[in-house]
Amino acid sequence: MTTTLGWGRVIARGAAIAAVVGSIVGISPRPTLAQEFELGIAPAFFADLPEPFQDEYCEAGAAGLAGSAAWRGFWWFLLEASAVVTGEFGGLTCAIADLAPIPPDTPIVETTYPSGVEGLGFFATQASVVLEPLAGYAVSPRARIGAGWIWQKELFEWQWGLGLRYRFGSYALVTDVDRWNVSISELNETVIYRSGGGREVLASDTNDREYTPWVLRIGVEFAFPR
Repeated sequence: MTTTLGWGRVIARGAAIAAVVGSIVGISPRPTLAQEFELGIAPAFFADLPEPFQDEYCEAGAAGLAGSAAWRGFWWFLLEASAVVTGEFGGLTCAIADLAPIPPDTPIVETTYPSGVEGLGFFATQASVVLEPLAGYAVSPRARIGAGWIWQKELFEWQWGLGLRYRFGSYALVTDVDRWNVSISELNETVIYRSGGGREVLASDTNDREYTPWVLRIGVEFAFPR
């Protein structure tokens, strides 16, 4: 998380420096048309994924491919629809679990999650509002807020993020760091495994636990004026 927070600071400082340098050297903003459409594609890298997504006793990274389509209603305001498909990335690291036998006739707590939550491969779609106050300049910061759905896991998520756009005519290189916010239900049960056989539930409660993974996207966008 510390590394990703560092990305956020670098992006924010870079945007401020770019704006100041642009004004000093007299870079004039190019006309940015309202009513233009923009398509983008970028690899996406995830950090701090929710623990329930990981295999038990194992940990792996996740990455994927993201695509976006945006409509610029005003020169500084966009409505964006995006999607990302992910998979395991960077190898799997597993710990050798030193499992002691479950003591009979002794209460223990077991935690379970809804079926389908485990796994690093998923498909998610989002709808976002993007604000780009310096859209006409060669380098422009932007901010995003939106919400989405992780389909295989049936989970709602909302996100916010910051980024930079580097324009080259109708093309642009983009760097975005987004923070997703996901709530996952967990069932905690206090149970006893009887020495004579059988499992007895003494108490149970369901909680919603919040997770906040990060997503880094570095890609390219294309503008199509009407």
